[in-house]
Amino acid sequence: NKVTLKEGRWPTNDYEVVVNYNEKETMKLNKEINKTIHNRHLVVVGYYTSKDDIKTYLVNGTMIKYQLITKSKKIAVYTKNTEQTINIGREQYNLNIKDRYTISKEKYFKEQKPITQTALITAGIIIAISLIEILLMIRSSFLSRIKEVGVYRAIGVKKKDIYIMFSGEIIAITTFASVPAILITSYIIYLINQMPLVSDNKMVLNPQLILMTILIVYLFNLIIGLFPVYKTMRKRPAQILSRIDI
Repeated sequence: NKVTLKEGRWPTNDYEVVVNYNEKETMKLNKEINKTIHNRHLVVVGYYTSKDDIKTYLVNGTMIKYQLITKSKKIAVYTKNTEQTINIGREQYNLNIKDRYTISKEKYFKEQKPITQTALITAGIIIAISLIEILLMIRSSFLSRIKEVGVYRAIGVKKKDIYIMFSGEIIAITTFASVPAILITSYIIYLINQMPLVSDNKMVLNPQLILMTILIVYLFNLIIGLFPVYKTMRKRPAQILSRIDI
């Protein structure tokens, strides 16, 4: 739409070209010119004019394809069946053809590996410190209730009922303390991900991850919370009540 045919016709056949009307004196109609595609000279079949002073050689689509194949060192091919195309290119045409998706994927994982390792080590250290603190807090809290457990055992309360009692307390504490903290933190991460500065390094956050985190917190709190109870319950009621370090 930026050129108008001035003389001759458009290049419908291969190795035909339409040039700017200003080149008429040096490029005669129906004559070959020095411009080649695929080692074959082009024949002028028409002239065009342009308000934008375009001086491009106009050829048909096949010639554009030949020029691309001849001059390009790399060509990207889009196909519905990647594996079949790669096999045909390698076996029938002996081409050095590669799957760009696989190469990009491997390169991405290679670049992300040290970053991921550093993040995992940092997160592991933070989690380990947090777990130790939680264990010490629960243990110190339980020490003040050892005599209570001893009394329960002395009056005949079953171990199962004591486990249920402490499990209920742990679940309640987790529900009203840990779960709101996880939800608030998730919302903060969501807000951070919306910022333009972190658009390329967003933290992974989805409902499945949040739910998994909540389940892991419940499970860990139950294990850590019931561990001191288990150690105490292994003793006889008299041994529990005779402790003097409480």
